[in-house]
Amino acid sequence: MIEPNQIVLYPIFSKVIYVTKTAVDINKLLKAADKEKYHIAGDKNRYSNYSYSSINKEILNKKSFSFIKKEMINCVNKYSSEVMRYKNKMTMTRSWFTKAEPTQSAESHRHNNSFLSAVLYLKTDPDCGGLGFVDYSPKTIAPVIEEENRWNCSEYIFQPEDNLLIIFHSDMYHKILPNKSDKLRYSLAMNFMPEGEWGDPKTDGYCKI
Repeated sequence: MIEPNQIVLYPIFSKVIYVTKTAVDINKLLKAADKEKYHIAGDKNRYSNYSYSSINKEILNKKSFSFIKKEMINCVNKYSSEVMRYKNKMTMTRSWFTKAEPTQSAESHRHNNSFLSAVLYLKTDPDCGGLGFVDYSPKTIAPVIEEENRWNCSEYIFQPEDNLLIIFHSDMYHKILPNKSDKLRYSLAMNFMPEGEWGDPKTDGYCKI
């Protein structure tokens, strides 16, 4: 029951981003990241300053990282079950390092063939470049915004910190802002898919994995 003059805001159809600090050994990951081989993450013919992605896209499948993989899956399942209330358990499909040298960035993109994605920051600097989420949904009218907030913004930026874990739906467009520091920025990126049954068994969209 809403009382007279009471205001209630409903964030329906919102995109929920889960942010937490982990206790995993990022130094162990950082040493491995420094030894990995990398390639340009984007189209090198279009972007002269694109950041790097490790050639190995199954980093956490190494036995030495089994505990870290388990911890990452636990974090994603906590978001999935406790926040989003999904019944499906999530399984990790890909995990890879990203590296950004000074001035490097990555333009807006999303992760295909994935349901949830996550990034764990391993080596950061206050000026190493934030993670920006962009809303490309169509706007028929664009009123003047007096002050941007979470309700009206079309872009939201998270500042990286060591051990910071950010979990989001893979269909969300995101970008890496330019690294304005004089240091390398390292992170671990991951993709996840739901296990078991998807959809309504009575429909043609049902499947079981």
